[in-house]
Amino acid sequence: MTGQRIMGRYTYRFNPRTSVFADFTYFIRDFEFPGDDYDIYRPTAGIEHEFSRTLNARVQLGYFLMDPQRASKEDGLFYDILLRQLAERTTYTLGFQGGYTEDYFSSENLGFTLYHRGIGTITHRPLERMTVGLLGSLEYADYISEPGDRQDWIWNVSANASYELFRWLTASLVGSYLEDDSNIDLNDYTEYRGMFQLTARY
Repeated sequence: MTGQRIMGRYTYRFNPRTSVFADFTYFIRDFEFPGDDYDIYRPTAGIEHEFSRTLNARVQLGYFLMDPQRASKEDGLFYDILLRQLAERTTYTLGFQGGYTEDYFSSENLGFTLYHRGIGTITHRPLERMTVGLLGSLEYADYISEPGDRQDWIWNVSANASYELFRWLTASLVGSYLEDDSNIDLNDYTEYRGMFQLTARY
């Protein structure tokens, strides 16, 4: 696959706390035979507002159209909503996303997928050099590129902790649980994942 993305955005800021924007994104997907080439058109508009120094929100709404050469067209609502609350040492976020995604570079290569997703996160700093976090998400995915009209519900919960050993070195530990419940039983799976990471900055 050869892909291109062309995007333009206009932003108008009413004041330091509120801005609106409109954008248009054009994707080109060119596959080698026997793949089906397609284009995606995605106009959106949104607003960002800071209710206070500790509470802000972003709402982006739009429409997408996937126009393939041979298959039927796919279209729908695109949305990205984020609410963030800041406390003295804790940050809470709640997000809702929907539209489409593309998967051509993973082990499954699931192709063009329609989805709706809700995400919640809590990040807390108990110590000056330490951060802990918790993430939960629920997603509905409709894999239109997959045979058999595959539709999945995906639950994910993860926890993480990081500690700044030095100004230039941070150690992190992440653990997660994911469950995929598909309408095609063969695609059901459960995933447990743990990772230890050292990050050096220069």
